Amino acid sequence: YQRGVPRSLRRSVVDYFAYVWSHSSHQDDSKILNELPLRLRLQLTLVMHRKLFTDVPLFRRIDPRIICILIHQMKPLFAVDGEVLLKQASAARGLFVITSGTVGVWKEHN
Repeated sequence: YQRGVPRSLRRSVVDYFAYVWSHSSHQDDSKILNELPLRLRLQLTLVMHRKLFTDVPLFRRIDPRIICILIHQMKPLFAVDGEVLLKQASAARGLFVITSGTVGVWKEHN
């Protein structure tokens, strides 16, 4: 018993969250991650996005502490076909990292 909770019940709770995690969409991930303590959330996010930080040359040279700060600031964005993320000459809202799908770039002719 831990905090008066039988081991079998604790196991059921862990199994439930494992199920929820494995069947969640990317949109649900942030809700689940926000329930974790900051340090654990950063560690898990780093593991989940390890490929991003090892495949992109820019990120390979950045101090791991800076990577942790970047991870803390990351927010998922899901765009649909034809959606405009940024217009030419507009102020940048941040750094976009495409982890799946494709993006097009169009230059306006004046």
